[in-house]
Amino acid sequence: MLKALDADLQPMRERIAQALREPDDKLEAALQAAVSDLPALFAKVSESGRLDKVLEETLTASVFNGLAEQAAKRKRALRA
Repeated sequence: MLKALDADLQPMRERIAQALREPDDKLEAALQAAVSDLPALFAKVSESGRLDKVLEETLTASVFNGLAEQAAKRKRALRA
């Protein structure tokens, strides 16, 4: 999940790095511009689908693991 998020957030890291290279008198405006770009950058995160896929796989595995654990508990309870 972190790898997917890392790739998706790369454009934002680049915008912040670019802003930090500005002279002190332009730094605040450059950071504000980067913040104003957040909605567009987060939309790209959603569009990439990488994070969505990882979350889907993780949640699917969690559901199946939970079901298997409950089945094992029931089986043990029936034997007792």
